[in-house]
Amino acid sequence: MGQNDSRKTLQALFEEEKYDYIYIPRIQRDYAQGRIDKEATVIRDNILDDVASGKPLSWGIVFGVSEVRNMIDGTTKKCFIPIDGQQRLTTLYLLSLYGEKVHGIPFGYLQGFNYETRSASRDFLTAIAEYWKGEKNETVDLKKHILNQGWFLNYWILDPTVGATLNMLNAIDSRFRKAPGVFHNLDRISFEFLDLKSLELNETLYLKMNSRGKKLSQFDKIKSEIDKILPDDIQDYDSEFSLYEKEDSYLKERQERHECPTFADKWRYCLDREWSNLFWDRKAHNFDIPLLAFLSNWLIARAGKEYPYSDNLLGLNYDDGNFFLPWKYFGYLLDANNAKRYLGEIASLLNRLYHNRNNGIVKELISIPKSYPERAFKFGLLSYSGNDYSSNEFAEWKRFIRNYSANTVSDKDTFYAYVNRIREDFSEHSTEILPYLASLNKEKVNEQNMQLAEEYFKATVLLNNEELSGIIRQAEEHPILNGRLRPLLIDGDKFNETTLRKIWDNFRHWFGEDGKALEFKDGDEESLRKRSAFARAFTKCIVRQNQLFNDWRVLDFTAGTLKDRLQRERFNLIFRTCLLSESDNLDDIEDLPCENSNEIPMR
Repeated sequence: MGQNDSRKTLQALFEEEKYDYIYIPRIQRDYAQGRIDKEATVIRDNILDDVASGKPLSWGIVFGVSEVRNMIDGTTKKCFIPIDGQQRLTTLYLLSLYGEKVHGIPFGYLQGFNYETRSASRDFLTAIAEYWKGEKNETVDLKKHILNQGWFLNYWILDPTVGATLNMLNAIDSRFRKAPGVFHNLDRISFEFLDLKSLELNETLYLKMNSRGKKLSQFDKIKSEIDKILPDDIQDYDSEFSLYEKEDSYLKERQERHECPTFADKWRYCLDREWSNLFWDRKAHNFDIPLLAFLSNWLIARAGKEYPYSDNLLGLNYDDGNFFLPWKYFGYLLDANNAKRYLGEIASLLNRLYHNRNNGIVKELISIPKSYPERAFKFGLLSYSGNDYSSNEFAEWKRFIRNYSANTVSDKDTFYAYVNRIREDFSEHSTEILPYLASLNKEKVNEQNMQLAEEYFKATVLLNNEELSGIIRQAEEHPILNGRLRPLLIDGDKFNETTLRKIWDNFRHWFGEDGKALEFKDGDEESLRKRSAFARAFTKCIVRQNQLFNDWRVLDFTAGTLKDRLQRERFNLIFRTCLLSESDNLDDIEDLPCENSNEIPMR
């Protein structure tokens, strides 16, 4: 480390800068990284994970002012007073304190750091540096051990800094009691150091800025971290920005003048302009949260089910302004091996959205999903490989994605199974999805997912039968079918479209255009007659116990319950049998033989 190098370590502040004493003044807040709230706990865990890695770490900028101070004992000391960086300096000091006390790794300046925010904070840190010997009963955690020491004064624990310090020491002990190697080179942790007095700057100005400055948002923090890993390749990333460049002459001019040649340059240019505009929330007057949610939700899907922070990301509540999103949730995925690929994908997505900004679907795509099916629908649409969202090809892709996501995704497991199939089997065929699905039906692919098997069959009909194509598209839009047509199409273990016209006519007759024709209507004898007739026919078709007793509302024909029943494979034959009846009262339906006479009582 050179003489004029601004990069310093804690040890270097004492040895190179010749400070005798570093103290946190009254104006500063209490030590926060040892608090037990959710955000502080995640920050603390992330810090200790980084320390455990043994890698060189940069802990950002630390600045403050120096002063020569007359001490109570009559001596004078050169002091450093942090304005920004007190939390990081405190954590680094506690690591040094623990390393010397427990593992005998000398730091040498244990009395050179303290808090002067309150007398309790100051007296506690003085006492622990002097009296704690590093010993501990193995059956008691470190915090309890220190609280039980004779030199610890009970009222100290009421001080927030004391409590937070003990929590941090306890966390350090839990992680590193048997890992002395972690403390052998704490000088691998450094920071950019600035003494404002040495630059003849007015510290009062900086104190005011620090105390009144706006807290960085979660997006600001993530954006800053992404900036650090943006690829600087000049040649590898032309395609990700080609759509943008066609419409933004200024970016094209900048490239021609070699002012915006790399991926990193283009990313920053786009983010500061149209990407942010896409996500602008007129009510909240910001774009941060929806853009951050978009990045997060895309990376959730790309990371996969086994990603260690998938549950953390899936559990974020963006409606709560206090949600906490540490960089680690992204950084574990966006490492040196993956950053180029994933950031390239995101850039391409955002530029495609900008290209289609006048299409109403874009607003839907960038909204924050509230459920797994909605999350799946958005991911599927964003996986479209074409550029034009107003094309017939995109419309067919959207139809397929809607049917597939709505009828297969309900939880985390089904979401990730869906994501894998979209990526591996369908995305590359998204601009010609109907012919591709029909080809799978023609090849008799052994498809285990029944919704996909249905999509393969329907694609063949859509391409080859104009009359039935219209019925299929109309039926898929029916509110209680929602893209799942198996009760209308499946005959035993095979699909059969020859009776579709008749079944569809009867379906609308019995259930209505809105699915509510069989619901109870006070004084409406016709709806009562139809409901009673369908209930009798439905019951005659029950052949298994689980068709009745596992669905206790089996004779409830409200739209919501009916829709739920239409989603269940075990009712396909019942609906088909009823809807093929020639009778207006369904009285031509006879009891079907039970699959097992012991399963259900005699009717």
